[in-house]
Amino acid sequence: MIKKELLAQSNSLKPIVHIGKSGLTDSVLDEIKKHLKKRKLIKIKCLSFYLDNLGEVSNKEKVRMVAQSLSDKLNAEIIQVVGFTFTLYYGNRNK
Repeated sequence: MIKKELLAQSNSLKPIVHIGKSGLTDSVLDEIKKHLKKRKLIKIKCLSFYLDNLGEVSNKEKVRMVAQSLSDKLNAEIIQVVGFTFTLYYGNRNK
């Protein structure tokens, strides 16, 4: 799928994983992996409690850093980052 199609699909999605004040624990990572493998396209929301502990950069940068970290760990692609929410895609876009 092309990124434009993935963006269109992601608009109707609700966040199914919330990263709270405990952060990216193993159980949260496992949950994200499980949903990515099943659905291929998921939305994740970072709660402000978690972002407050990530340093002095802007919240926008913090969310982007979290999305990039997950993208690298899970071999997924960042489709969109809006506010505290980001969308990841796991699969082959060329199919």
